[in-house]
Amino acid sequence: MKKIYSINWDYNHSEDMERDAFHIPFENSDKASTLFLSSRYKDKLPDYILFRANFNIIPEFDYPLTDLNVPILSDRMISILNEIDDFEAIFTKVIMLDDTYLESIYDETGNLKSEIKTALNYKALTIVNREDCFDFENSIYQPSELNPNKPGFIEKLVLKSTEYLPPIFRIRETPSKLLITESAKSALEKNDIKGCVFEEVETTSPRPI
Repeated sequence: MKKIYSINWDYNHSEDMERDAFHIPFENSDKASTLFLSSRYKDKLPDYILFRANFNIIPEFDYPLTDLNVPILSDRMISILNEIDDFEAIFTKVIMLDDTYLESIYDETGNLKSEIKTALNYKALTIVNREDCFDFENSIYQPSELNPNKPGFIEKLVLKSTEYLPPIFRIRETPSKLLITESAKSALEKNDIKGCVFEEVETTSPRPI
């Protein structure tokens, strides 16, 4: 039976107030954790996100810890996941700016100053689809007040280890949780991807039809 893991940020590596980068506010940035959660908000996503980043950390980490609570992946990490299998996602451009540059970041024409050290090899991730692998029988949860047929608070998450799952995915029942397959976890660890930690999710085998 194939294993499934949740992927989370590594909170133990940062030297800068427990964050590697802090965003420069953009329209609806106060709702970023919701906007980047679902493709239904794709028209409200920004063209790009600017971060003031700790460049003692950022070049070395593929899954940086930011103040937006939005998954930011390095191009290398995205490439490794794509090599395992395709997954449908929206990628928003990220520009990391060296946080030691203390002057205005824009020139007189409104463009970013060319002398600022930048890192352009990151993207913000929005997973498009939701996978149908929640195990209603073995998970422990309280029914939603709005719809008793759907889980509300989930005390114990159990997923069905189905034959096919994309390397990185979300589910409807707990959309804030980012999940990866065992093969994805192995590939990320093999390639020394930094900045993320994994927690195994309990799984069950689907019943034969």
